[in-house]
Amino acid sequence: MKRRILITGASGGIGQAIATSLSNAGTHLFLHYFKGKERADQLKHTCEANGSEVTLIKGDLTTSSGTVAFLDELEVPIDAFIHASGHDLYGLYTDYTNEERDALMHHHVYAAMAVAKRVLPTMIQKKSGRIVIISSIWGEVGASMEVLYSTAKGAQLAFVKALAKEVAISGITVNAVSPGVVETNMMTSFTADEKEELASRIPAGTFGTPEQIASACAYLLTEDAAYVNGHVFSINGGFNG
Repeated sequence: MKRRILITGASGGIGQAIATSLSNAGTHLFLHYFKGKERADQLKHTCEANGSEVTLIKGDLTTSSGTVAFLDELEVPIDAFIHASGHDLYGLYTDYTNEERDALMHHHVYAAMAVAKRVLPTMIQKKSGRIVIISSIWGEVGASMEVLYSTAKGAQLAFVKALAKEVAISGITVNAVSPGVVETNMMTSFTADEKEELASRIPAGTFGTPEQIASACAYLLTEDAAYVNGHVFSINGGFNG
């Protein structure tokens, strides 16, 4: 029987890398996207070529109604859930609108919690399951000009640590992968000089790659990681903000 894996935000840079790394004849991938239909279609083709069965599910996870509609389309049981969906807001905290705040918090926190609640009952029944939340270094240390994003990512880490304790007895692990600076579309707003300055602050001297984040996720889904629970897997090249 194929392992059923849900990846939210699969059309993003990190989500695509995760899906590709997990695509093989033994998996049925449920790949969520919202605006990136063309990228999702290309990813579906790639994963199917690697042997996976693939189901694409469109959904707006920035709203309650969009999340409910997405969950209505999701087939359970799900054996592993990876939440890689999200977006950033850059600017002064005092300039954010309530609508921007609500959308960001829902995307990163409430949607992740809602999907976890949907997939957990069958995981508990089977006494096995994996949940991985893609957080951020800013959830660990905070970032000026990204206060709401840092807050949402910090909330994700608290959710992971608490839920891991609650469901461990049922053979389920809940972990976070916390990337540092990764070369994705989120970096397109940075100038070359800004990127150079940022890289100079990282001990490794370079940015991470989506594939490195995907490797961590793949490990957390293995039997070798069965005793890794409530852990924040920081992948940051020695960068501490």
